[in-house]
Amino acid sequence: MKTIALIEDVNDHREIICRYLADNYPDLPIVGEARTVPESYDMLNRLQPDILISDIQLMRGTSFDALARLDTEKKPMPYAIFVTGHGTPENITRAMRFMAIDFIEKPVGEDLFCAAVNEAIRRIDAHDSMVEELRTMLMPELTQSRTPYLIDPHERIVIKLLNGVRRQVSICEILYFRADRDMTTVHLTTGEVLRAVVILGHFKKLLRGHHDFLLAQHGCLVNAYWIRLFNLGDNEVILNTPTRERIALSRPGTNVMRDYLRRKEEGAPAEQESHSLLEHLTRLVRGKR
Repeated sequence: MKTIALIEDVNDHREIICRYLADNYPDLPIVGEARTVPESYDMLNRLQPDILISDIQLMRGTSFDALARLDTEKKPMPYAIFVTGHGTPENITRAMRFMAIDFIEKPVGEDLFCAAVNEAIRRIDAHDSMVEELRTMLMPELTQSRTPYLIDPHERIVIKLLNGVRRQVSICEILYFRADRDMTTVHLTTGEVLRAVVILGHFKKLLRGHHDFLLAQHGCLVNAYWIRLFNLGDNEVILNTPTRERIALSRPGTNVMRDYLRRKEEGAPAEQESHSLLEHLTRLVRGKR
């Protein structure tokens, strides 16, 4: 069951949000409420809600302070919908850094509020469906695995978006990067597509030598963790997404995939790689986004 939490220190505003939730989402329980920064951190750390409805300005601090502490400690981060009377550019930028679903200024309209909650639910469903499918697929191999090989699901990169906004993204949530003239589109496992205001070469350099990001073609860098099938005879790879997305391979890209497969076959056992993938997927499905 999905859960939701509320950070709001003004009674009237809290009552409006609670009414919207009760009228439109009777099956989405409010598991906790907080008014201050310490209460907010304790609630989020203890309850780990899927969705957070949050004011920004609180007594003696902001909700960003609580979220920043969770992020520093690599704790589970909810999908956040910020509802505020302080819609400054600085607050909007900071909200984006915490994977904000939406930024709504008070007074809160019911239609805008519900649209934001619907989007949060959609992302959670898409994400969890994909993770569960992969867990089912990998389970037979994992029953034979004896040596877990762990990767860090919390490692992130910062992606520069339009208007100076920066977005932190978990590396294991990236499907692939695709060049788009002087920009790069970043395709995530949630189905979201970000437009980064840097060229693809930036990400090639950033990820070189540390992660299995493979150059499938001149303008496409693929995360090998999400490749389901290496169909080298037809010069393509098929991703582990609900739609089984296909990425065409150039001739050099096919050679890159062959080299990658050879290294993997000569290196770590397949069951270890499967276990590492399931480990970070398991953490993701628990809310460590």
